[in-house]
Amino acid sequence: MTMANSHLEQEFAQSFVQFVDASPTPFHVCKTAASKLEEAGFKRLSETDSWKSNGALKQGGRYFYTRNSSTLVAFCVGGNFVAGNGFKVVG
Repeated sequence: MTMANSHLEQEFAQSFVQFVDASPTPFHVCKTAASKLEEAGFKRLSETDSWKSNGALKQGGRYFYTRNSSTLVAFCVGGNFVAGNGFKVVG
């Protein structure tokens, strides 16, 4: 292991510990993760809105929504996205 890798691993571990400390319950996890997603450029959607009719989803877009403040779903739309086509979930 190089010194650079060791430093990166320590930074990652510290970041993870901070996330865990800030997230003692599923509700905290969703809040913390949603904040990090927004910082990374993801757009929050409302699960109850019709994304197709309001044109919310765009090619290359990055989105997320929450349910009951205890579940979070994040996804990216591919560059060849056409509204009405199917999709795949990997998880």
